[in-house]
Amino acid sequence: MCRWLMRALGCWGVSGWGAPWVAVAVGGVGCAPVTQAVSIAVPRLPSRFELSQAGGEAAAPEAGSGANAEDLAPLPWSEYFGDPRLVELIREGLRASPDLAVALERVERARSSLTEASGALSPRVDAGLGVGVRKFGLYTMDGAGNATTDITPGTRIPVHLTEIAPGVQASWEVDLWGRLRATRDAARTRLLASQEGAHLVRSALVADIASAWFELLALDHARAALAHTAATQADAARVARLQREAGRASALGAQQLDALVAETRALEVEASQRAREVEARLNVLLGRFPQTVARPASALSFEPLPALSTASPAAQLRNRPDVRQAELEIEAARLDREAALAALFPSLSLGASVGLQAFSPAYLLRLPESLAYSLLGGVAGPLLNRDALEAQLQGATAAQREALYAYQRVLLVSFAEVSTSLAALRACEELVTHRRAQRRALDRSVETAQMLFGAGRASYLEVLAAQQSALRAELDVVEAWRRQRVAAVALYRALGGGWREGEGAGRGAAGGLGGGARPGGWRRRARSASVPHRPHAKRAPMPDSTPTAPRRLLSGCLFALLVLVCFVVGLVAVLAALGEGVSVSEAQLEEEHHSGASEGDAVALVELSGVIARGEGREGGITAPLLKMLQRAAHDDGVKALLLRLNTPGGSVTDSDLIYHEVKRLREAGKPVLLLMDETCASGGYYVSLAASEVWALPTSITGSVGVIMSGLNFSRLLSRHGVEDVSIASGGNKALLSPTRPVDPAHEALLKGVVDELYERFLSLLVAARGLEEPAARALADGRVFTARQALDAKLIDRVGYPEEALARLKELAKLPSEARVVHYRAPSSVWSLLGAALGGGSLEERAARAALSLSSRQPLYLYAPDGASYLLLRGLR
Repeated sequence: MCRWLMRALGCWGVSGWGAPWVAVAVGGVGCAPVTQAVSIAVPRLPSRFELSQAGGEAAAPEAGSGANAEDLAPLPWSEYFGDPRLVELIREGLRASPDLAVALERVERARSSLTEASGALSPRVDAGLGVGVRKFGLYTMDGAGNATTDITPGTRIPVHLTEIAPGVQASWEVDLWGRLRATRDAARTRLLASQEGAHLVRSALVADIASAWFELLALDHARAALAHTAATQADAARVARLQREAGRASALGAQQLDALVAETRALEVEASQRAREVEARLNVLLGRFPQTVARPASALSFEPLPALSTASPAAQLRNRPDVRQAELEIEAARLDREAALAALFPSLSLGASVGLQAFSPAYLLRLPESLAYSLLGGVAGPLLNRDALEAQLQGATAAQREALYAYQRVLLVSFAEVSTSLAALRACEELVTHRRAQRRALDRSVETAQMLFGAGRASYLEVLAAQQSALRAELDVVEAWRRQRVAAVALYRALGGGWREGEGAGRGAAGGLGGGARPGGWRRRARSASVPHRPHAKRAPMPDSTPTAPRRLLSGCLFALLVLVCFVVGLVAVLAALGEGVSVSEAQLEEEHHSGASEGDAVALVELSGVIARGEGREGGITAPLLKMLQRAAHDDGVKALLLRLNTPGGSVTDSDLIYHEVKRLREAGKPVLLLMDETCASGGYYVSLAASEVWALPTSITGSVGVIMSGLNFSRLLSRHGVEDVSIASGGNKALLSPTRPVDPAHEALLKGVVDELYERFLSLLVAARGLEEPAARALADGRVFTARQALDAKLIDRVGYPEEALARLKELAKLPSEARVVHYRAPSSVWSLLGAALGGGSLEERAARAALSLSSRQPLYLYAPDGASYLLLRGLR
């Protein structure tokens, strides 16, 4: 119905071979007026390739009448050229010719366009992951409502609301008017046209190789004749010089003979140079660098090449690839115009999506609460952009007329090529006959001259003159033979030969369209493309060049698997990047049973490793989760004590003090805290331990590093060496404290030294109060050095050296709990990044501390036991 409506509005077809004209109708849609049809006259094909003597033309046969084009196709080139050396050269050229390789890649490009156009007919399914953050103004309806609404029980909607939405989206444009199908058919037709273009290149390549081969044989024969004649003339010149010396002949004869020898040698050189040029051209056609082309030394064969049928031009020319390509281009242009016409009609689009949606990865897999889906359908039609669409229709109509004119020109050129080649071949056959008769007559005259010379009735100059005439006749015969062979090749190509091989004989390495370069399926596609196409047919089904059903199924499964893998990898990567950036509330902390009874009062176990900082991401600090765990233990009445196991080189001064404060509050609330030092618990980690009830260390722990560090890099000397100067303007002399681009100012160092000393004194005072040390003794220990567990115990910096199970037993004694009391393990919610980090490894604690030091702002005071972060990583990069 839709297509009938479109055709009723003016989308007409194209007539074919036998019709006297081809009409292109330009139709309008809706309120647009229907434009007049454009008629393009195409001359009728004569009934024969040779016109009558009066110059008239016979009536063109009806389309499809006469012999079948397939029956009139020229022989495959492997049968038409009987010379086995020539056949092998052609096969080599088809395997290695760059021109043919370019044509084959054009076919592949057209095939990709067909796949793309075919895909537009199917629904599009995309897997994606949306990540974002929103903030509503507090004085808006959304912002005011969020401020008083819980997103989870007991948790208000955050001001900065994150959103994570993985899912699958599908969209589909319903092809009501056939626009997408017309686009697909046009792409398929252009694929077939590109295949015909490859056939055309192949035919030209075969013809060029054959012509160069015959020319090379003719030049070889001419050089041999010239060399033989030059040798004969040289002997005669030698005899003439001897006769002149003996006084039996004049110098005139010897001089004339020398001139004849020089002329013959010059002709031989010219023939040799022409042979080298033809040989180089032949090597280029064969796709190889210049080299000697092996060829026979036998005499020329005057056996004619197989005769070709020249009946029924309308059917005979259909074998030409350029004619078939021009037909297909007309059909493609008509389909393009049909698609442009369908674009004027409204389009129907359907869309759907399904996926998960949550503000945190922890809630993403809670179904069905996080499930989100949508379904949408819409109709849209051109309103204000009709002029642009109508311009596209006019452009498509012009393109169709252009294809028709090109088709008309191809017909004229094709017919002229066949007629010219046919006449040239017949003329060359007659020329060969006459030249051979001339050569036979001159050969007899040479014999007569030699007999007369032997009888003393003729001079030797007369003998040489007869031989020179015979040489010219021989060269004329060779040239006539060459022109005859070239004309036969030209006629073979003009009739559409040279792109087939193997229909009637065995298929060689060059069988099919691409020879040996495209085995298997390529040959099948070439045969499907060679089916005669008639643009005047109503809607002839075109060969389907798309993969077969099993291949489509396999390709679809592989594509679906690839999409799934990409989706999972993308989801994991994004969640990994976000997992450490989501704030953890007390309600989100995971509590696992560690040991002891299943009920009753418990001891909480917290094990954390990292830098004391609020930085989040791959090198995320432990401040935020540790504070949440300490607060959770303080609010949980069932938790009576806390075992804090830390592996940290320290970090931020402020964060260390905040953790110290929370541990102290927990202890003051009557819940003893035992801090167990892991591999490293230095600087800020030791600062936190000063708030614990007791401090233990593993036998191999490293601790100490009491002190403050404020680090930075200075590049002023490096910049000045390269002529770079800092031109920043500060409001005061101390605004640019320790600027990395300015020379170090001792006054600035003194100011910052005061900050460092004040924070150091606070650390020292807490050490004196917590460990009961005298200030001089404590100051001697607090010089930044580190201690082993045994050294720290001797210096009274810790209370005991032991293992986790011993520390748990001691903590239960402090909390007055039975030995079988329950032990629970606090941990942050598992994130994808934590799993990836465990699998990939995060580097040594020293490296992580260095990265954390670099991530913290420069010139920030730190309780940190690690090399300067920037210097450390810089040196690693330089190394």
